[in-house]
Amino acid sequence: MNEKNDFALVPRAPRLLENAEPGARRILSGMVADTLALAKQNASLDTRPKILLVDDDPDLLDMYREILVGGLPGGPEVRTAISGPRALAMLEAEPFQLLICDWRMPRMEGFQVLEIVRQKYPALLTVVLTAQIDEQVRPRAYALGVDQYWHKPATEEEVRLFLKGIQSLLERKSSRPPGKRPLRIVILDDEPLLQDSYRMLLQDWYEGVVIVQCHSGKEALAELSRADPDLFITDWAHPEIGMRHGDILERLAEREAKFPVVLITSELEFNIEPVVRSACQNLNFSYLPKPPDFARMREVVETALRIPAQREP
Repeated sequence: MNEKNDFALVPRAPRLLENAEPGARRILSGMVADTLALAKQNASLDTRPKILLVDDDPDLLDMYREILVGGLPGGPEVRTAISGPRALAMLEAEPFQLLICDWRMPRMEGFQVLEIVRQKYPALLTVVLTAQIDEQVRPRAYALGVDQYWHKPATEEEVRLFLKGIQSLLERKSSRPPGKRPLRIVILDDEPLLQDSYRMLLQDWYEGVVIVQCHSGKEALAELSRADPDLFITDWAHPEIGMRHGDILERLAEREAKFPVVLITSELEFNIEPVVRSACQNLNFSYLPKPPDFARMREVVETALRIPAQREP
């Protein structure tokens, strides 16, 4: 919420009072003060999740709003926006816990909205809800750091699964310590199934983690240039024109990147390690053979992130 102007009616009250008689002015002043105090009190007491739903189809907006309000526990507050610019204006004016955004929209596409949201509101949970069947959309959405990606549900079972996913996301959000930003991890691998496996594991291990999935070295370098992640997980070999094996690690070493890097590769350790060590000079670097043992992967990730080991009671 904009702290400079929490309530739109505040600037209008003085004009009303200026034209009132002295006795009426005292009464109106008290009424305005009481109204503002009550509004602020109610706003602070309302603990319902606040969701912003964005779609260019007003009928779908109404339908999915009813689905969310009627299907989620506690009846969340669901606000709607019919365009990307309108959604960004609402985000600027008041806080939301979750943004559910269509992908294809006129004037401003969903991915453009999400790019801005990632930069300005990194703690905001984001979900893509789309009718697009193009499978290239899903990896692009996850590369933007969205928490969930859904095709628009058309059956009762699809609606049930959608609501279950949204509920789990909101519960994960509510358990995040106040004032703490979400953990942000960038993943680079040209195998979508492995990327999704890493993402699901990390989301299972760490509540509220933001996963940014990249499918090329150039895409990853662009993402890492925007902001340092808390952790970068990458493969060694990327079948990409204009980039050699290990190029991205060498470039990070040249930049003297400070964030930890975990390399997961299918190459044999004794064949690749000397080359890797050469490429990874000056990097905070760890290595895992592919496919990784997931228990060992968690140990390496938590060591890289300096998370204290979980001890058995």
